[in-house]
Amino acid sequence: MTTAPSPMEQAFLARNQTRFMEAVNRFNRTHDAGPAGIFAALFAQQWLAREIHPAWRGAVLAVSRNPEHQWLARLLAESPSPATLVAAFLDHWARQPIDHPKAQAFAAWRATHPTDPIGAILDGWRALGIIHPPLQEGIRLVQQAQKETSRAMGGSADQERIALIDALPTPETPPAWPKVGFIPRLACSQSCRHCQFVWRDPMKNLPDPMPTLRWIDQMTQSLLFTGGELHDQLPLFTQAIRELTHIRAFAILLNGATATTLEQADALFHTLDEARRARPRHAAPSEVILQVSFDEYHQEILVNRDGRLHERIPVANIANLLQIAPRHSRIRLVLLHKQTRLNLSEAVLEKGVIARLRQELLARGLALHPLRQAVSPRLKQDPVDPTRTVPVVRDLMFVLSSHPEQPIHLMSSTIDAFGRASLLDRSEFIQERALLDDLLAHGQTHGERFDIDPMIRADGIVTCFGATHLWMGDLSREPQEKVRTRFVKDPLLAAMARFDRRLIDLHREIAPDTDRILATASGPHHLFHQLTETADARRHLTQRLLATP
Repeated sequence: MTTAPSPMEQAFLARNQTRFMEAVNRFNRTHDAGPAGIFAALFAQQWLAREIHPAWRGAVLAVSRNPEHQWLARLLAESPSPATLVAAFLDHWARQPIDHPKAQAFAAWRATHPTDPIGAILDGWRALGIIHPPLQEGIRLVQQAQKETSRAMGGSADQERIALIDALPTPETPPAWPKVGFIPRLACSQSCRHCQFVWRDPMKNLPDPMPTLRWIDQMTQSLLFTGGELHDQLPLFTQAIRELTHIRAFAILLNGATATTLEQADALFHTLDEARRARPRHAAPSEVILQVSFDEYHQEILVNRDGRLHERIPVANIANLLQIAPRHSRIRLVLLHKQTRLNLSEAVLEKGVIARLRQELLARGLALHPLRQAVSPRLKQDPVDPTRTVPVVRDLMFVLSSHPEQPIHLMSSTIDAFGRASLLDRSEFIQERALLDDLLAHGQTHGERFDIDPMIRADGIVTCFGATHLWMGDLSREPQEKVRTRFVKDPLLAAMARFDRRLIDLHREIAPDTDRILATASGPHHLFHQLTETADARRHLTQRLLATP
């Protein structure tokens, strides 16, 4: 007698069966499926090997109830290599009645490949250019590339670039920054599949950050603490709330990992609320925003080495925060969500992580009611069918049944395919490729801009929100105002902000991979991020922009 699957098992299978079907469907729409679909079968085999623990592959393959697909599911489950899969595939179609359309097509293909049909199919599969290394090897290669990028930051090429900027006339009064990001440390215990970072620079023996924060207080009215899991940086964040009297919006990005009980969630809100109340009377009115990541990646159900399931960051933690938030109405809780195909419809409310949250709250006697929603101002590509552009649910407003007067905001955004996200199948996330194609063809940005506001690390390194590799100076070694004026004078920053297409041709002058970057970019932000990843490219682009303003 088999036991019914647990809610976690049901959620895991529903999510991964959908991922599997959507990945294969996208492949079939964007590639040659091969004779009788053999390339699609090889893609499915590769996907399963990279994404699904062996203990769960059979259950994921059971997604199809069509008897005609059972033989293929069995082959995928039993074939240890591409060659064995192809051999079994050939044998299957050789034994089918010749009046079957696929058998006829396969027989016609065999007639043109009388010798070594297995080798011919494997050659065709390799020619598609989509064979990926094992996932851990892919992660290692991304980490290596990020280390190299980090090592080059602030080196001779960046120093030469900055010298060109410093030589330009300095404006009398640089404008205030719309916002500033502050990174007290770069660290996170999680390894979410969509994350920008595999490698994070170790930040040790740091100076007192308050002098830098007090300077930031004079430069902006909006401050974001970011950089990973920052719960242990709450003392610094609350000190900033108490002492920075000009800033009107204080935000911190957390992942909710420490809110394992209602008491811990309450303690977090209480700490923030206490700091807000402790601001001096002459301080500007301020808002404290607790941003918490909540999506299919942070709350992903994982499989350990023994095949057992567990949540990366439990949905229950987010429920704890939502349940406590109404007690601290002066602290604004915002859930930050990454868009998947669920965002194309009301399914975002009925399936996936939001459905799991609603079930968790129902078990506590609480209902989470949708209040309103907003769609993206632009149509975006369906990640499974890139020929189709559709509206995307971007923002959601909820209320708890116990506190209908206090809305809870969920803000979703797209994923750019760098870092770990470069290893995701493109069926898994909403991208801005349609916007990029419009930019490349017509120069249209539809009001979108590259984010060049400053990102300042506790070790003094200054970069920008949209490109944390774009070295702008070091506050531990240089005058603050000198670094500040670079944001006004830098022609490369200005060109990036408006997605200046000249950067593509200028990049091609020095780099051999421009066309590859163009072909694989998931959107304008990803493209311009990649165009500036190397210090040599940053220097060259700046030199050429200054020579041809």
